Amino acid sequence: MPVSKCYLSSNVVVVGLARSPLGLYQGALAQHRLDDTLAHVIHTWQTYRWPYAPFTPDALLLGCANQAGEDGRNIARLVALLAGLPASTVGLTYHALCLSGMAAWDAALQGLRSGQWRCVVVGAAEHMSRAPVACLPQHQQDPNQWQPTVFGWRFTNPKFPQTMPEATKSMVSLADQLAQRQGYTTAMLNQLSWQSRQQALAHAQAQTEAPWVVPYPPAGLKGDEALGKAYPQAGLSRLSPLEAEGQHTAGQVARWGDGGLIMALATQEEAARQGWPVLATVVGGQWLADAPTAYSELTHRVALNLLACHHLTPQALAHVELHEGFAATLAYTAQHLGMEAMTEARLNPLGGALALGMPQALAGLWAIYRLAVRLAEANTSGAVGLAASPGGLGQAYACVLQAE
Repeated sequence: MPVSKCYLSSNVVVVGLARSPLGLYQGALAQHRLDDTLAHVIHTWQTYRWPYAPFTPDALLLGCANQAGEDGRNIARLVALLAGLPASTVGLTYHALCLSGMAAWDAALQGLRSGQWRCVVVGAAEHMSRAPVACLPQHQQDPNQWQPTVFGWRFTNPKFPQTMPEATKSMVSLADQLAQRQGYTTAMLNQLSWQSRQQALAHAQAQTEAPWVVPYPPAGLKGDEALGKAYPQAGLSRLSPLEAEGQHTAGQVARWGDGGLIMALATQEEAARQGWPVLATVVGGQWLADAPTAYSELTHRVALNLLACHHLTPQALAHVELHEGFAATLAYTAQHLGMEAMTEARLNPLGGALALGMPQALAGLWAIYRLAVRLAEANTSGAVGLAASPGGLGQAYACVLQAE
């Protein structure tokens, strides 16, 4: 009987990055299948953006939060086959709401460190525009029973409202409660959103990310769709709260969107053997869970826990990428990491979800992806950065990367 190979490694490194442009909800990507979009990104990256020996991953691991309709038949395996990866490429799909991409990322780290794989592609993808409506079979004839599958609770277990009513509160409600407790005004949250937009525009004009953004010709999309739309600052103050007496408007939250990204990971030994470039080394990652109502307050806790494990402090970080699903959450997390969200140069300088919108599954992994971009661009040997994100139902994840 043949013995399978095992490639034990203590270090995992990032060797490649690629993503599609981000599309707006019901925008340019809405008529295009998710598996086609991401397969195009992978094929283009491998064929035209990867100038080294062929990158043949042992596995493709993807986060996908909706997993409904055309996404729901192991999208990772479908994309691997459509992209022309070898039939031997394992395809695994992970679902952890906003942390779906981070779940795939953490599984990739475990597989590489344990010796199961030498190199993998990890990513996240979501076309929220194409999420179908659904109902239970016994309710097909009742139009009131059909539920959207885009975001939030669906087919809610009745035990939750009865025994844990707080658990079913929307994330907008939780973010509003945080803003009220902290005394964040609507004007302040508007300013954070506007700043994110301006940073994203400057980043796009400087083409910082150009080596890694793969245009999608079938949709006529070359760059992030939101940046091509008018976004007057004065318009933010005219938006109504999403919930009665709340602080957050549509301009202060990460809007729904479409798109996908991938990151190529390898063991340090495999990257050296192949002569691949190392964009960043993974220092560590950590999960944290608490009550669902703690959603808005978990990011800084998991970040500080992880930093302490590696004898680091927030002051030692050269770069910090926080998923900004809600303006209040961003301000609160930054504050508890010893930063001022409005003025901290290390924090999200490329703009983020408040400006671009965000496919749900990308939310957390986007922070890791952007951190890798910054470490690669800064070209500062040994610089350490943090990426962190909360997720629905009271979970969070943080990761530390170090530049070569």
